[in-house]
Amino acid sequence: RYQFLKNSPTDAEVFLQRQALLQINTTSLFGLSGEEAQKTAIQFLERKWVSFASSDAHNPYHRTPDLLEGYSFVATNFGETVANDIFSNNPLAVIKEIEK
Repeated sequence: RYQFLKNSPTDAEVFLQRQALLQINTTSLFGLSGEEAQKTAIQFLERKWVSFASSDAHNPYHRTPDLLEGYSFVATNFGETVANDIFSNNPLAVIKEIEK
């Protein structure tokens, strides 16, 4: 959803080269954050740049924390391995690293 990345998605490579981890919001996958955010999120997935997916939830009534639809979209379009990594395996790895 960051404007500078929507304007020039390849600028994300600078962050990746510095070993940053990138996150997309599932709301972006479905165009709920705008068409450009959707295009950018899908482009990042295509380039295998995404480390995490989030719900962008703020409360249980608005932008709800339902990740199942996003998981299903990613699994269908990019494979279950990718979906498992960005929705489960990578977040768990961060938690385990923090607990060390």
